[in-house]
Amino acid sequence: MNKKISYVQIKAGNLKNHKIVEEDLKPLSDHKIRVNVKAVGLNFADIFACLGLYSATPKGAFSPGLEFSGIIEEIGKKVQTNFQVGDEVIGTTRFGALSNYVDVGPNYLYPKPKEWTFEEAASFFVQSLTAWYGLVELGRLNSNSYVLLQSAAGGVGLHSLQILHHFGAKYCAIIGTEKKIPILQDYGVDKNDILIRDKNPKKFFSDLQSHLKQHKKRGFDIIFDAVSGKYFKPQFQLLNRGGIYIIYGAADLMRKSNRPNYLWLAYKYLTFYKIMPLNLIDRELWDFWF
Repeated sequence: MNKKISYVQIKAGNLKNHKIVEEDLKPLSDHKIRVNVKAVGLNFADIFACLGLYSATPKGAFSPGLEFSGIIEEIGKKVQTNFQVGDEVIGTTRFGALSNYVDVGPNYLYPKPKEWTFEEAASFFVQSLTAWYGLVELGRLNSNSYVLLQSAAGGVGLHSLQILHHFGAKYCAIIGTEKKIPILQDYGVDKNDILIRDKNPKKFFSDLQSHLKQHKKRGFDIIFDAVSGKYFKPQFQLLNRGGIYIIYGAADLMRKSNRPNYLWLAYKYLTFYKIMPLNLIDRELWDFWF
């Protein structure tokens, strides 16, 4: 009998709290499809979940992994689908993908493009859907939008650039170091649309103002932010009236350690810029009358 082998986080809070678990495969549900996993995507959300910093983390022991690619091995008796055993697919699951077998519903699977490797396919869904849902569904992106795109050279950032180009929207692509400029240029980004994120928030705010002035823009219509933390305030202050601020990550709260420093996180939380609705009203009235 085949065995299911999974990477399991025994308890959230420390990246070292893991082990490899081997168990007998359970009978397949009549409503599920079993996939022999060939590659798994590793995302920021998986790391946050293992550290115990993600509210959607399952209780107790769990296997990370939100996206995967593989080959269909078995189809439940009551599944209505065009998929067949042996088909190469890509899919998503609410954790649990870091295993050699995954059972999911047919709606969570999609045919793997033949020209893609399993590794390429396994790294597509989470980043691309995050970019599309954030910019298009939440941000109401259109050709007139001016977008601040944080972490533009990251996975979600690069997918976002393709979406922005598709809609013909203008943007400011923000990266952490000059070394990433060639990556953006390979994606068709003009160097004048790139801004290096300064470590000092006040200097970063000044740089953003200069960038807006250079491009003859008053502010940003959409802010798509994966960094947050100390950079939230300078960006929020430059959001246009009626603009939309979308946070899909918090890299500024991430430290290079196996477990979170809760005192440091508490300090970050207490010093985080707070938004007062009445202040927003005051700003709106001031802008309107003056």
